[in-house]
Amino acid sequence: MGVGEQPRRTFLHARLVALAAQQADAILVALRRARMPFDITVTASIGTCTGPLRREADWKRMYCDADRALFAAKAAGRDRVRDAQSLAA
Repeated sequence: MGVGEQPRRTFLHARLVALAAQQADAILVALRRARMPFDITVTASIGTCTGPLRREADWKRMYCDADRALFAAKAAGRDRVRDAQSLAA
């Protein structure tokens, strides 16, 4: 790893986490604003996870982490987003 490469990777990962959260929040906002028939309210719980996908094991780990984040969002109440990184902290 070259000089300065780790801080750049850390920054890029943090940016991906923030982007995933922004996209998830945008989905929740769109659902809140959507006009539904018969006075129906639609909510969503969203779990996000980011990371490198180099091997099949990475995919399986990320899938499980995202699933864990989804269940954390559900446990926190309706209309929530949780990221797997925040659960590890």
